[in-house]
Amino acid sequence: MLSLCVGFMSSCTVMYNFTTTNNPIGSKTGTSEQKFLFGSIPMGGELQDAGYAAACKAGGVTKVGLTEQTVWTNGFVMKKITTVYGD
Repeated sequence: MLSLCVGFMSSCTVMYNFTTTNNPIGSKTGTSEQKFLFGSIPMGGELQDAGYAAACKAGGVTKVGLTEQTVWTNGFVMKKITTVYGD
């Protein structure tokens, strides 16, 4: 029973992706995220946006040098995080 609880409560990253451009990485960082219950039911309504544009807007990035996407889950909640780096 304990191992079953530990298995459900532990978290893991299921995807980690980098994309680069010819622009320098720069000094600004922007992050956006979106959460889903059981991987398909959006949590938080339409206020969440895990897109590149939302991450750029959050960090004030106008020239993207590097992007990073992470999908994290613990079996109940899935979180998609997009991070952009640039100037």
